[in-house]
Amino acid sequence: MAQTLVIDGLKRRTLPINLRQSGNSDAQMLISARIRKSPWWHLSKAAGCWTYTTYNYMYHPRAYIKPEDGGLFAEYKYLTEHVSIWDVAVERQIQIKGPDAADFVNMLITRDVHTVVPTMQARYVILCNQYGGIINDPVLLRVADDEFWFSISDSDLLLWAQGVNSSGKFDVDIHEIDVSPVPQTADSESYPCGFNTTYRVRVGTCEEVDCSGNILWAGERSVSAGSNRYPHLDDCQ
Repeated sequence: MAQTLVIDGLKRRTLPINLRQSGNSDAQMLISARIRKSPWWHLSKAAGCWTYTTYNYMYHPRAYIKPEDGGLFAEYKYLTEHVSIWDVAVERQIQIKGPDAADFVNMLITRDVHTVVPTMQARYVILCNQYGGIINDPVLLRVADDEFWFSISDSDLLLWAQGVNSSGKFDVDIHEIDVSPVPQTADSESYPCGFNTTYRVRVGTCEEVDCSGNILWAGERSVSAGSNRYPHLDDCQ
């Protein structure tokens, strides 16, 4: 099957229709133990989340305001005019640690880790396979001279990194660690840490903070329309 795509000013094109990927469905998602829940699953439910997807083998809350109450357009207004905070514990942290960590990470990414990612800095990076295809575009945090965290998008970066070093050429340990990010997007230069504490972090840096008895790694990266702030709660159960 095919459809004709018509866009003003562009040449008409005939495209195949992938029936498995297009359109809405009346199907429901089964909540089971095979897919992981984030440390803030219960908070998402309490906030009214009614739609989920899966991302890095975790449930990812995607919609809170019901369509009859404004739906995604109402959520967009909060994002652009107020403050929007959401659960992205799905952006798992892949830790590369060891004497050869910097050299190994430098081989994985398309930027020079030795010059653009100093210790306690965070950078947006891209990882490509041997054909030039993009595997992942994470935020890379360098939390120590010999320790890096990839805050990953949706792909098996852990398996890729372990496979690249399957020969043991680099003296590193590669694991997914129990650290869960909670980003907040806002016009402000600060974000809440606990209920009554505000902590400021510079663009492109990552800093360790004691937040109400929890260890918080605060990282920030700039984007075209503002900034994403990435607090990472360490050892969340």
